[in-house]
Amino acid sequence: MSEPVFSPDDLLARDGTLAVLRPAQHVRGLVPSAPPKEGALDLFLMLDDAGRVLAFNGHVDLGTGIRTALAQIAAEELDVPLDRVTMVLGHTGGTPNQGATIASDSIQVSAVPLRRAAAQARHHLVALAAQALGVPADDLTVTDGVVHLRAGGNAGLSYADLLSGRRDRLVLADSVALKPVSEHRIVGQRVPRVDIPAKATGQFVYVHDVRVPGMLHGRVVRPPALPDLKDVANALRANPARPRLLAAHGDVDAARDGAAQVLDRTYVWPYQMHASIGPSCAVADVRGDGATVWSGTQNPYPLRADISLLLGLPEEAIEIIRHEAAGCYGRNCADDVAADAALLSRAVGRPVRV
Repeated sequence: MSEPVFSPDDLLARDGTLAVLRPAQHVRGLVPSAPPKEGALDLFLMLDDAGRVLAFNGHVDLGTGIRTALAQIAAEELDVPLDRVTMVLGHTGGTPNQGATIASDSIQVSAVPLRRAAAQARHHLVALAAQALGVPADDLTVTDGVVHLRAGGNAGLSYADLLSGRRDRLVLADSVALKPVSEHRIVGQRVPRVDIPAKATGQFVYVHDVRVPGMLHGRVVRPPALPDLKDVANALRANPARPRLLAAHGDVDAARDGAAQVLDRTYVWPYQMHASIGPSCAVADVRGDGATVWSGTQNPYPLRADISLLLGLPEEAIEIIRHEAAGCYGRNCADDVAADAALLSRAVGRPVRV
């Protein structure tokens, strides 16, 4: 199993499809990034006349299971079986820029537009079925991707049937009627993680497994010692040279003196080393007109901005293809291995794995 890579332009050129999009947004990070081109659109959802559902999210699965959870959300609002939904995560050439995958916000924040897109698509398809069947939309319901009469007596129309010969494009609505929690059949249920079978059977493609034609293996040999950093060290030691008041609210001593009971405790927290269980890894292919980087990054779009700054290439000429890595914290979040691979690839004119 590897991260599916789809071209939105190719998908949107197909007949027999329904897509939900919104104007691309400029997400600002620590490194200045280029705003999206005028008229650029982010693709959140695509259904086709083969019954396939593709759902897109700019965050990545760090092993927490958001690939499965996001698919549940899309399947729930669409009223389709979970196994019909394929999630596409963190690919700069195909997913929305939703910033870094941090602070556990993939479900509570970045899933919101996907859920709205799925609900909007369902309403649109029900309206098409109502028109085709000559009945009010309120008389219809959806079961496993088939729109049929609530009262029964009709075989109904599948989403695939409704999309045949059409090319429908919806702009993501700011507000759309979502399914009430009382009607949920997929969200909130225990379902098998979609990534586990491939991981358990050795078929899962981690970033360490990526191989591309003509690839060389590289290594960065660091100097045995850093250059003279006395000035930097002295500046750090002197900062702050004087006490700085960060906040002052109320009188702590007065509050303690007036308390009916005072509790004194000392809490000691052990050192937390955010270290991966395996080495950092990346593959880069830097060409004269652009670059492709295979990375285990948490932050595909911020990494693209970093590589753009490093190589002096426009961001739109750089593609970050994300694969899971050996953990996510520590070095895999710093993304320096991707920078190493990019510099080595540029130097030798070949794809390089580090």
